[in-house]
Amino acid sequence: MYLILGAFWFVLGVGMLAAPYINPQWNWVILDTGISFGWLLLGFSLFNFLKWWLIQRLKKVRMREEELARTMRSRHRDEREYDPTFDFSEDKYGQRESQS
Repeated sequence: MYLILGAFWFVLGVGMLAAPYINPQWNWVILDTGISFGWLLLGFSLFNFLKWWLIQRLKKVRMREEELARTMRSRHRDEREYDPTFDFSEDKYGQRESQS
């Protein structure tokens, strides 16, 4: 959505900046300051492109974090396999201790 809006504002802004060169009567300025509305529209375009880029970047970071979490969970599961050296349910003579 932001990419489409950015492209729209860019085309409109360039058109408004180029309009006075095509026809001098088409001069759209902000409150008689001499600054064209085209610059404002290019600012909107830059804002939308930046927002789109940041959202894409955030998606990539989140996907990397999820992948890392998945690999950490799978490693943790692999490490938790049964190891008889850490089974303390029997005493050192091979007899099970009674639970009271």
